Amino acid sequence: MNTMNKLKKASLFFLFITVSACTTPASNGQTSTTPNPTATNPPSESVFTAAEVATHKTPEDCWMIISGNVYNVTEYVKKHPGGTEILRGCGLDATQLYETKGGKEDDTHSQTSRRILETFKIGTVVN
Repeated sequence: MNTMNKLKKASLFFLFITVSACTTPASNGQTSTTPNPTATNPPSESVFTAAEVATHKTPEDCWMIISGNVYNVTEYVKKHPGGTEILRGCGLDATQLYETKGGKEDDTHSQTSRRILETFKIGTVVN
């Protein structure tokens, strides 16, 4: 085998290894090259009913609806700066609780907390 063929084979092998290392499985069984920072949650394209969300109402399995979106905040429960206040929304439409920080009409969550919340989005709710 000549040197040029060896170089081509080595280049293809390197390309294969690089692409394989940079891809992640997508939820549809295909491969995605985009990293998924919320790999523990299903993709945000899922649609749930309020009844489905209602079955996730414990500290160990806490989903909530906020402004029509569904969030699996289970991993965040222990990290919540407001302590156990977050548990009031488990399994419920927690929009009012979230927008008023648990009922404080003059207080709202920060932009940082809204960005954090978005990382837990798993879908939307149907009426």
